[in-house]
Parts: sequence; structure tokens; C-alpha cells
Amino acid sequence: MGTMKKAIALLLACMLMIGIFAGCSSQDAGNSEKNDQQTQPAAASGKEDEAVAVAGPVELTVGSAMAWETLTPFRNNRVWNIIYSRMLYDSLAWRIAGGEVVPVAAKSWEVEQDGVTWNVEIYDYITDSAGNHITADDIVWFIEESMKRAQKPIFNQVESVEKTGEYTFKVVMKQDMYGAFDSVLLGTFVVSKASFESDPDGFVSNVISSAPYKVTDFVSGSQIVLEKRDDYWQKEELIPDGLACNVDKFTMKYIAEASQQQIALETGEVDGFLAITQSLLPAFDENEYTIVGRPSISGTILRFSGHKSRAISTDVNLRKAIAYAIDENALIQGVYAGQADPMYGPESAGTVGFQDAWMEEENYNYNPELAKEYLAKSNYSGETLELLASSSTVNDRMGAMIQSYLGEIGVTLKLNIVDRALYTASGFDGSAFDMVIFNPGNADLANRWQSAWDITSYPDGDASGRNDTELYAMLCEAWSNAGFGDENINKIHDYLMENLYDYGMLQPNQCDIYRNTVGVSKEVYLFGGCLDFIACEYGK
Repeated sequence: MGTMKKAIALLLACMLMIGIFAGCSSQDAGNSEKNDQQTQPAAASGKEDEAVAVAGPVELTVGSAMAWETLTPFRNNRVWNIIYSRMLYDSLAWRIAGGEVVPVAAKSWEVEQDGVTWNVEIYDYITDSAGNHITADDIVWFIEESMKRAQKPIFNQVESVEKTGEYTFKVVMKQDMYGAFDSVLLGTFVVSKASFESDPDGFVSNVISSAPYKVTDFVSGSQIVLEKRDDYWQKEELIPDGLACNVDKFTMKYIAEASQQQIALETGEVDGFLAITQSLLPAFDENEYTIVGRPSISGTILRFSGHKSRAISTDVNLRKAIAYAIDENALIQGVYAGQADPMYGPESAGTVGFQDAWMEEENYNYNPELAKEYLAKSNYSGETLELLASSSTVNDRMGAMIQSYLGEIGVTLKLNIVDRALYTASGFDGSAFDMVIFNPGNADLANRWQSAWDITSYPDGDASGRNDTELYAMLCEAWSNAGFGDENINKIHDYLMENLYDYGMLQPNQCDIYRNTVGVSKEVYLFGGCLDFIACEYGK
């Protein structure tokens, strides 16, 4: 009930601030009610009479402060599940709102009695946009190549993959891990080996895949244009609910600066915006725009480097001083205009395994006097610390506020606000920062642990360069299907709270917006909480 109360509190905050959030609903991944919440009529946002009939092709231009810097299918976890990822690449399966994993290219999958061997069958009529026929050979190649490239930690959990038939293959996991094979299904993109290897750029800017859309224009850091294929391989009746393709031409423009987001909406440059900067919301009239506010499973954390080259990695007192110095409630107001909630540790509320009892605990809440006490016990001697973040209005403002708070207790902080490409390259390299602003949004805690603290998944240890063998042993015990229970979960939570490798600051509300003239008649959402413009229904 604690998580639901939190969701309701967030909802009421939206309603009080801008008065038009009657269409919001909880995005709690552990709540079975979410299966009934993945779609809702636009009338729930008070726009039933304003939905317009849409005649002919639906073409939309949507803004976002998130984007893939390159289109290659071999990439790390940074915004891998952005709204248009399923338009670029079919995966074996997809997680829809409510948390259910549904088939896409995989017709079926089942596990053997050992708990680690999975047998998968794909559809026998998959073709890509160039007409290439997809077989098990292509899937096996993609998984093996992903294992070699080591961009996504989940593929480090794969022991082996082998073809067992023209359209069947077998994946053996290294260990029994809760939700791990689901992540393999989600992370395996359906690509023809021949097509990929024939492109000297490796699909950096041009994609040939089995997805329902094809790329007609891509400018890194600017925009992507996708047009619906008229020869998509899957039968209409077999496309899962929540994965409909109701937009014929979709353009997404990358706009990180808040003032430019507002101008783009007001001038009609974009029809809507995903995860708009929350401080802009009062500027939009409810008679012209629909704003959808929903609790997101993505938290905003401050990750501390664990790399041996950074002194902060071994100085827990310095890490605690920094956490106590930051006023998380002021960040909520100053950065997110009240559209966020404090976190209760390094885990995001709404992920499977989150314990409501944590909401009653103290999470290094703002206490500058205590911060100074811990600083005095630390080894800090006035050196400049470095905070890494990707460039955006939100991160610029958050970084400046954190810098000010640390200055008040005597810690010098340098802001390293970089473009998305550099951030993507450096965000998992603990030698590149003392602290990094990070936004994990995993479906379950086992996946969260594995992506953050698996010391076998990254070149220097875990995602921050740390090699904590004690924590890793605890994780191996807790993330199995049999071990994924309250006792082990709380044991790891307590360990992480004490050592403070990640400081969970706040959990923003996901606020999306679109013009009423777009004609949305039913809203559909992605698992992470944002509006899926492609799957929404238009007209009546």
C-alpha cells in the first residue's frame, strides 16, 4: 500500500500544480492492476470532446531530450528503450506497461529443469526491410556478437548460445538469475548478419532490420525520421496489445534546452514532447494541450566512482558528507517544479522487489551539520571533485545546485556537463568521474543489481569501476529465482545504504504533452511510464 500511496501523492501534486492530470495513473511495476492501466481513453484527461477525427495517414513530430547518438544495434544500456527503439529494431520480446513480457520475433520460449537452459523458437517468416529472411543463425550471431562486444551487461550472463534448428536455438545462462533471461529477450535485436556486415559503418546512421518502420533520415544529435513499412512481416492479429503501429510517419527531434522545448511546442515545430522539462508545465493552456503526468520507475541517483584512481572510492565518510549536504526537497522544487518524490535508497520505487518498509527509513536526508561532521572524519583535503552529467536543462540546474550545496560545507566541485555521446562513452568508466548523475529504470532489483554492481560485466569491475567481492557474493545468492526474497533483498539494501555507492536523490514524475489537435482517442504507455505515441489511437 505504501507504493500506491506514493503514486497517489505524486498524482495529487500534478493536479494541484496544473489542474489537468485527471488522466494520470500509477506505474508501479509490482502492481497487478497495471495490466488494466496500459491504455486509457483520452477522455480521462478531460479531452473527449476535443479529440478530432483523423483522416488519412497519421504523421507526428515529437520532441525529446533523450536520443540515440548512433543507430547501431550493439550499444550499451543508455536510453536503449527510448520510444523509437522498437521502431528501429524488433527484439525477441518486449515489456509492455504492466510489466508483462510479450513475444515479438520469438514465437515461444521455455526453460528446462536446470533453470538456466532456455529453448526459443522464432517465427519462420521474418523478413527485414531489404527482404532478407531471418533464421536462427542471425539470432545466434547477434547474441554471440553482443557477448564479445560487452556493451550490455546482461549478455555477460550468457554462457553459450547454439542453433538447434532452422528457427530454434538454445541459450544457456551462467546462473539462475531472476528476470535475466527476460532481459536477454528484450536486448536481442533481430538483424540479418549479412545485412549488418555489408554496411561498412555498422548501421551507425542507416538501419536494415525486421522492425515495422524504416529510417528515412537521421542526423545524430538532431532528429530521426521513420516511416511505416507496408511489408512488415508480422500478421496483424499476432501483434501484441501495446505494440500497435498507428503512426505512418514519425519524426523525433532532440531538444535538450528547456526554452527551446517550449518554443518548439508553441510554434508547432513539434506536436508533442516526451518527458518535457517539468518547470515548463504551467506555461501550457489545458484548452490547447493535454499533459499526462505519471510516476516513473526511473530514479535520479548520484553514483560515486569505485575506481582505484579516485580517492572517493574508498572514503565512505566523504560520500556520506556529500549525501547529507544535498537538499533533495529543494532539488525537487528547483529542478522539477515539484514533479518528483524523494527516493528511499538507491532503488527506485515501483521496481519488482522494492520494499515498502524502506519508505519509513532515513535516506541521508538533508543535514548540513551532519555533513560537516562526516567531512571532518573523511580524508578530504580540499581537492577538486568532478561531477559528470549529460547536457540538459535539468542536469545543468541540478549540477549547479549540487555544486552550491557542496560548497557550503567546504567541498570544491567541478561540473563536467558533456554531450550525450561523450556521456555514453564515459558514464560506466569510474576513472572518468568522482560522481555521475545517473537515471536507472530497471524492471526488477535483480536486473538493477546486475547492471550496476556485477564485477564481471565491465573492464574494471562494476559500472563504477569497483570490485566489491563481498557484495558480489551477496548478489549471486539473492538474484536467483529461489534467493530473490525479502530477507536477501533487505540484506543487500542495508549493505548499499551503509556503504553508499549510489545515493538515491529523487524520482521524477514522467510528464508528457501533446496538442489536442493531434486527435488522440486512446493513450498507450511504455513500461517506463512515458506515452507511446506510436501505439496510441487517433480519431474516434
